[in-house]
Amino acid sequence: MSGSVTIHIEKAFCNKPAEVKDSRAGKPIANFTLMTSSDKKNSEGKYDRGPTTFWNCVAFGSQAIKAGELLTGKVGGVDVVGVWTSEEYQGKVYNKVLIFEQGGTLKLHDGQTAHGTAKANGYAPESIVKEPEAGEDDADIPF
Repeated sequence: MSGSVTIHIEKAFCNKPAEVKDSRAGKPIANFTLMTSSDKKNSEGKYDRGPTTFWNCVAFGSQAIKAGELLTGKVGGVDVVGVWTSEEYQGKVYNKVLIFEQGGTLKLHDGQTAHGTAKANGYAPESIVKEPEAGEDDADIPF
């Protein structure tokens, strides 16, 4: 079976600046690591520490340039959408996220989570296909 898994990481932390290089073809590529954690605040106001997950990320093209501009040091609130893969090295499995120029995103968190957006939408599925407006027909198409 083939295919890919799209992953959406919200509010991750980047500890070191993104390393941006040019490929042999002259296209920019950025390597950086994001960290996420499931820490929860308990009733006493202290944090119960959850496990930390490290995500090795590779961004391509315009996303690589954006990584170089946004990820300049210790940066929190990083949102990423990319293709998830895993690699095994010396008996350990590492998460890897590929952020392609087409279909991938890299940005700083704007305060709204995917869950918050879905809740505001009444948990209704997003409309993927735009329905034509009344009165549109093939004569309106310029080509």
